Amino acid sequence: MDYEVERRKSLKWRILFWSIALPVFVAIALVIILFAFGYRYNFKEKKIYLTSVLYVNSLPSGAKFYLNGKYLGKTKSIINGVKPGNYKIRLEKEGFLPWEANIEVAAYSLVEISPSLFYQKPISEHTLTYDRVLDYKNDNLLFLSDQKVFLKNLNNIKDEPIALNLKDLNFSKAILGENNSSLFDFGTYWEIIDENNTSSKILKPKDTLEKIICVGRVIYFLNSKKELWQIDENSKTMIADRVLDTNWQNGKLETISESNKLTTKGIGLAQEKSGSLKVENNSLKPIAISSLKFCRFNSKTVCLYRNKEFFILVNNGLYWLGDNLQSLTEQDEQIAWLDDEGSIHLYSAKDKTTKFISRYFDAPKNIYFFSPNYLLLQFDKEVKMLEIQTKQEFKILPKNQSFDYISPLSLQYISLIGKDEATTFKITEAQSLWDKILQTFRK
Repeated sequence: MDYEVERRKSLKWRILFWSIALPVFVAIALVIILFAFGYRYNFKEKKIYLTSVLYVNSLPSGAKFYLNGKYLGKTKSIINGVKPGNYKIRLEKEGFLPWEANIEVAAYSLVEISPSLFYQKPISEHTLTYDRVLDYKNDNLLFLSDQKVFLKNLNNIKDEPIALNLKDLNFSKAILGENNSSLFDFGTYWEIIDENNTSSKILKPKDTLEKIICVGRVIYFLNSKKELWQIDENSKTMIADRVLDTNWQNGKLETISESNKLTTKGIGLAQEKSGSLKVENNSLKPIAISSLKFCRFNSKTVCLYRNKEFFILVNNGLYWLGDNLQSLTEQDEQIAWLDDEGSIHLYSAKDKTTKFISRYFDAPKNIYFFSPNYLLLQFDKEVKMLEIQTKQEFKILPKNQSFDYISPLSLQYISLIGKDEATTFKITEAQSLWDKILQTFRK
């Protein structure tokens, strides 16, 4: 009898224990699961919210990281439990310009910040002096010094310039060609120095020439009759007529001619009509197809222009981008351009979208891509870096240095090319191999 009473009491206690412990265990487990998934409880606002993760890196790494003025560590950093909202980020590293940005963190998201930091005082790596610049193209500099013509690839900082095998310096014009070739105009003939530093002479045609392209020991030229010719030491052949313009791209000759069919597509709604292009929203006057010329293009996108109005040609579809063109640069299927009002715009061929970046009352002379995320702005005697996403500016090179061209080199150097001197500056540290692997993996 006593045993039965004790058994019943024990059963009641066990039932009571599990009826309390099980809900508590489930509640604790639920809290742990919700916490692991980023849910937090705000005791002041008395509500649950979903947090995010903030990954902060920099090039170079090791910069101090501040979020809304609070120091949280050094890059590379992973910050968990970030409440949704707007934040101000600041990165600081000794010897580099500080970087700031305003970001918006959405609920349950991974926000990655990975800017480049630039030296406060750019390091002068190399200075090249010469008598005058003859031509500049694709980081190659053709110049005259001590009664000799030299070719220098600015990316190869430590390599000495190549003295070209050119004996006569009484040429009227020098043109940098493709495949490390150079062309010199002597009036009645051309002399070509190819990549092997071998000289060859070609009799110059009497046609009125509109464009000349030198590829190795072959010359392509477009005359005033819109005829495209190929000429070398042994032959002269017309390869196309009714050609509006031509250029060399990806190892082959690209042309656009009057026979190209331009269909209605994209921004501006351009359409072909009786040999002209007309925009349906009346923002442009009719444009004669015969007046279009190449502006700049990559393997997937062709840019065309007429005076200061310009378009892109993608898959035979013509997209009107804008007018008042002052300067244009392209990289990785992005086109950035500066108009004569000082405004900078960006077009993405991948997304087929156009956006306004910034406007300057004291407008830059030219713009260049330094990387897909940064633009170089060339002013009279200084260079600024503009981060496209945050629109933050950095003065990366000193004032009072006169130059004519800027050559961005290998994501860490910039060459300023002046009338008698080219100086290469190191403005940021090189990206580590591991960072490159991670960046490729994320893409």
